[in-house]
Amino acid sequence: MDASPDGLLFHRLSFLAYHPPDRFREHHLKALRDDRLVGIISLAEEDGEGGRELRSPYGGSFGGWVTAAGLDGDEHEALLEALVVHARELGCTALCLGSLPAPYRTDGEWADFALRRRGARVARQEITHVVPLDGSEEDVRGRLRPKARRSARKAERLGTAVRAGGADDLPAFHDLLVADRARLDATPTHTLAELQDLTRRRPGDLRLFLAENAGRLVGGVLTFCCSPRIGMDFYSVRADVPEAERCVHLLPEHCLVDARARGHAWFDLGTSSLGGEPIPGLCRFKESLGALPFVRATWRLELD
Repeated sequence: MDASPDGLLFHRLSFLAYHPPDRFREHHLKALRDDRLVGIISLAEEDGEGGRELRSPYGGSFGGWVTAAGLDGDEHEALLEALVVHARELGCTALCLGSLPAPYRTDGEWADFALRRRGARVARQEITHVVPLDGSEEDVRGRLRPKARRSARKAERLGTAVRAGGADDLPAFHDLLVADRARLDATPTHTLAELQDLTRRRPGDLRLFLAENAGRLVGGVLTFCCSPRIGMDFYSVRADVPEAERCVHLLPEHCLVDARARGHAWFDLGTSSLGGEPIPGLCRFKESLGALPFVRATWRLELD
C-alpha cells in the first residue's frame, strides 16, 4: 500500500484493527496480475436493504480499492469483476463502494467509470469541503475570508490560545466532545478507549489541537493524517461557554498552517451535508476558511 499514492490511513489494517473483532465480518483482499500486486481492498459484510451486502468503507471515512499507479480502464474493470465474483460466492446481494473525492485522487477516475459501466448507481452523495494548501503560509492564511480572520484575531484578544495536545489530553478532549455532541442529541463515533488505541497504533497520524482561555479548555480539533498529501479535521468541538467565542475560527487556522508545514497539499474539513442535503450555515462557515466543495459518492451495484 505504501507504493500507492492514493492509499489512506483508513485503508490500513493498523487503523481498522481498533474495532472489536466481533463488530464486523471482514474481508481483506489482494489482487494479483502475473504475480504483480495491483490492488488491495478491505470490506465487511453487513445486513442491507435487500439482504447481505459487501461494503467498503466500513469503520472509516474512505475505502474502495488501493491500486498500483497507472492501471488502465480494462484493469479497473477486471478488478471490479473479480470483486463481483467474490461477493456472489459469499451470497451477497449487493456491493457498496465509496468513491474518493477529487483531491484524494492522483490517478484519475477509472474506478468510477468501471462501476457505472457495470450498472452501478450512485446511492448516496455528500459534500465534503477541502482546503487547498499550495503556496506560502501567508497564502493559506490569506484564503480565510476577512470575517473569519477577524474572528480568529478576536479570539486571541479575548485571551484564547491554541496549543498542540498529547495523549494525556485525550480524556479531557473526549469529555468536551461528548458534551458538544449531546447538545445535538448525538454521540461521537469513537469512544475514548478507541481514540487512545488509535493513538497508540498510529502515533504519527493523529494530532490534537486545544484552545484554552485562562487555563480552561474551550475547544479542540483532532486531525488525522490521511496520507502524505491530505490531512483531515475529524472532530471539532467547542465548549458552551462565553470564553469559547471565536475559537471555531482560530482552531482551524492553526490546523491549516500545521497541515501545510507537514507537507500536505489539502486539508479536509469533513462533510457539510446530511442525507444528501447541504447544511447551508456549515457550508458557508467552511468556505469562509478557504475550502472548496467536492462530491463524496457511494456506489451500489446490485448482484441479482
